[in-house]
Amino acid sequence: MRVYVIDLAVGFPGHAKPGDAGMDLCARESVTIGPKETKLVPCNVIFDYHDENGALDTPVLIITPRSSLWKKHHVILTNSIGIIDKEYCGYEDEIKASLYNPTEESTTIEKGERIVQALLIRSLTSEPITVSREEIRSHKSRGGFGSTD
Repeated sequence: MRVYVIDLAVGFPGHAKPGDAGMDLCARESVTIGPKETKLVPCNVIFDYHDENGALDTPVLIITPRSSLWKKHHVILTNSIGIIDKEYCGYEDEIKASLYNPTEESTTIEKGERIVQALLIRSLTSEPITVSREEIRSHKSRGGFGSTD
């Protein structure tokens, strides 16, 4: 995987401790998010993780909020997680965190502050096969939400 850093002064993405699963990404600039407002916070990196081995599984980058994001700023990542496909790696395809402030107070994400984590995982891909409802009736239903107590 190649990581292109936009502003060297902000630093490189990395793991806070050896063995950590996610790489911390930092805000490239300070951004103030007003009450009930959503803003995109640039994360200073472009990832290029094309699979050169021709594997059947597909690499995907998952962006998640750091656990301290709510504690420090009371903001949330608007889409809970972000899925970054491997083709999002062009010159202007900087990773951005879409943050929402549900409170009545403004908050400022400071330049260089660690705000989200990036996880590179493998996703098995396949083409769906459409079947009729009648064909699926032979499978026993589990019952759905809360059915296992």
